[in-house]
Amino acid sequence: MKTITRSRLSQAMTWLFLTTSFILLAIFNATKPRIVIVHSLSQASSWTSSVDQGIKAALKDNRAPVSVTSEYLNLDLLSVNADLEALASGMRRRIDAIDPDVLIVVDDETSELIGRHYVGRSKTSVIYTSLLADPGAYGYRDPSKVIGVREILPLSAITEVISHVHPGRSARIAVVGAATQTGLAEMQQVRAHDWGPHQMIASQSVPHFEAWMDFVNGPARQADVLIALTMDNLAISATQPRSAPEEQIARWTETKAKPLTIGVRASYVQYGGSLAVSAPPVEYGRSAVELALKRVANPNFTPNGSSITLDSYDMSLRLSAIERRGMTLPAIYREAARASGHLYR
Repeated sequence: MKTITRSRLSQAMTWLFLTTSFILLAIFNATKPRIVIVHSLSQASSWTSSVDQGIKAALKDNRAPVSVTSEYLNLDLLSVNADLEALASGMRRRIDAIDPDVLIVVDDETSELIGRHYVGRSKTSVIYTSLLADPGAYGYRDPSKVIGVREILPLSAITEVISHVHPGRSARIAVVGAATQTGLAEMQQVRAHDWGPHQMIASQSVPHFEAWMDFVNGPARQADVLIALTMDNLAISATQPRSAPEEQIARWTETKAKPLTIGVRASYVQYGGSLAVSAPPVEYGRSAVELALKRVANPNFTPNGSSITLDSYDMSLRLSAIERRGMTLPAIYREAARASGHLYR
C-alpha cells in the first residue's frame, strides 16, 4: 500500500513539475520582445538572401532573448499586375497577429506597402533598411517611432572605376533601370550625382524587359559605359506582366551591350556580368537587427539624425568577361572582390 502511494506521489510530482515547466516556458516565450522582418522579394532573390545572411549573423551574436519572425512579400515571383493592396493587407494581418515590438522593413516597396501603416503606433517601432528614397516619403519623420539605414548607391566609387577604365578623358555614361519603386529611387540618386569629368548622356526607367533591350540597343550604344540599376521585379513585356528572371536580364545585357556595363547589384556579376559596384546587403541586414536590438533594450534609443548610412561597398568582378573586353583594372579591385567573395573566373 505504501509502495502504491509513493508511486502515485512520484507521478503527481512529475506531472506538477512538467506542467509548471510548460507554463513557465509559455510565459517566457510570451513575454520575449517580438521582432518581425518583412522583405519585398522572395528568398530566391540574391539580394534578399544576402540581407538574411546579415540578419542571421547579428542574431547569432545576440544574447538577449527575442522572438524573430521573417516574412516575404515575394514581389519578384508575382505578375506586376498583382493586387498589391490585397497582398499587403494580408501581410499586415499576420503582423498584427504577432503584435511586434519592432518591425523591420527591407527596401522601398516594403516601406510603401507595410512600414508606413505602422508609423505612430503606440507600441511598434519601425526600423527601415536599404531605403533609397527620402524617409519622409513614407511618413518616417518622428525618430522616436521610426529609425533606420539609408541606402546610398556607391556612385562615387563607380565614378572612380570609370576613370580607371577611361583614363585622362571624359566618358559618356548611359543608365537604365526598372520603373519600380526601388528602380525609380535609384535613378533619382543617379541623376542627382556629380559625375565629375564624365557626362551622363542618356538615362531611362523602363516598364519591362523589352524596353530595357530597346534602350541598350538604342541610346546606350552611344555611351562608353552603361550603368545597370536593379533588375528585380521587371516585367517581361507590355503583354507579359510576369517578372523576367534577373539572370536572364543580366546575361542578355552583358552579351548585347556595346559599352562596358557596370551593375549596382552584385547579382549582375553573379549571373554573368563583368563588373559591379554595389551596396553591401549583408551589412544592411546586420545593421537593421543591431538597431532593433538597441530599440528593444531601450525604446528611446535613436541614432544621430534618426538614420545611418554605410560607407562600405562590394566590388564584384568576372575576370573572363573583363578580359574579353580587353580591360585592365588596378589589382586592388580584384583583391577587394576576392575579399568579399565576389571574384568569378
